[in-house]
Amino acid sequence: MKRLLAMIKLHDWQLNEARRRVAELEALAAGFVDQIAALDAELAREERAASGSVQARASWPAYAEAMAARRANLEASLARLRQELEQGKEEVSIAFQELKKYELAYEARRQKALAEANRRETFALDEMAIEAHRRARR
Repeated sequence: MKRLLAMIKLHDWQLNEARRRVAELEALAAGFVDQIAALDAELAREERAASGSVQARASWPAYAEAMAARRANLEASLARLRQELEQGKEEVSIAFQELKKYELAYEARRQKALAEANRRETFALDEMAIEAHRRARR
């Protein structure tokens, strides 16, 4: 049973590491979403500012194109990160299944050992009761 306990500890650690990685990826994804929202807000602010000046309107298309490229890069990074996140969630699921497999095996062995100990104790008590009965009849 010591081997099972060691395997449980190992798989528990692996599950915690997979969960930690998923949490980090979720935080990164939230950061990308925030960056995209900030970029959109900045673009709207600059568009309003550019509408008030002839000189700013002339440079607006180049600025808007650069911001669109930056947004596309952020969205591509977010898409890759979401794929990694799905893979990480699958790893968490697999690690959880492995941990449960060893925990169930450990519990089954523990219950079996407990039942065997109870059987032995009952047998010993029965033997003592039979012997006491024999002595009382003499």
